[in-house]
Amino acid sequence: MGSTREEYEPWLRDYFRKRYPELESALLEAIDAFDATKELDRINSEQLRPIVQAASSSRCPLYENTTGLLGQLSVKHEEARKAIEAMATDAQSHIRFNAILCLGKSTPPDFTLRLIRQGLRDKSARVRLKASDWAGRLRIREVVPELEEALAREKNEKAKKTIEFDLGLLRDGYILEPLPDGPVSVTTFCRSGLSIRHVKKAELDTRGLKSILGELASQ
Repeated sequence: MGSTREEYEPWLRDYFRKRYPELESALLEAIDAFDATKELDRINSEQLRPIVQAASSSRCPLYENTTGLLGQLSVKHEEARKAIEAMATDAQSHIRFNAILCLGKSTPPDFTLRLIRQGLRDKSARVRLKASDWAGRLRIREVVPELEEALAREKNEKAKKTIEFDLGLLRDGYILEPLPDGPVSVTTFCRSGLSIRHVKKAELDTRGLKSILGELASQ
């Protein structure tokens, strides 16, 4: 199996290097650090430093391509989880935001749950929104009570809309939204993420919601 840098190289050559040359060095340092540590049984903060620095960046092209690397290391390395936890309490809101992006499906559930709950209480609306969004993406139904509380106190309209959406999905398993021209938009979880379909009221009445949800969930 090739290295992570080899996997990234075609994309680096054809896209990243042309558009963000000033970020390439930091990205490559993070990728090389990941390759050097991913097979180790133990890692330390110095080995993680390039990855954490890139994952903490305010530049979207950099953090979007490195938070996942830190997240992969968090699956088995406590030192990586400590780094993410430090990011989640940083004074800069964009770093707290990035910490949530490090959480993945294989990250220890208790750790993920704690940081999501913390994010829902963050003073930054952007962080609260992302904590809600990530709870939905990772299907963390344990945070339904916290989402209900977050929705009740949320003042930011954008964050409130996101929290309301994720709460509905996690609590009920689906979202029904009437559309202006008559049909109903049905959203539910499926194998690949979310499935959305516009359903006429007659079909909804005839087939029933359960049957339609089952069909969408299998996609």
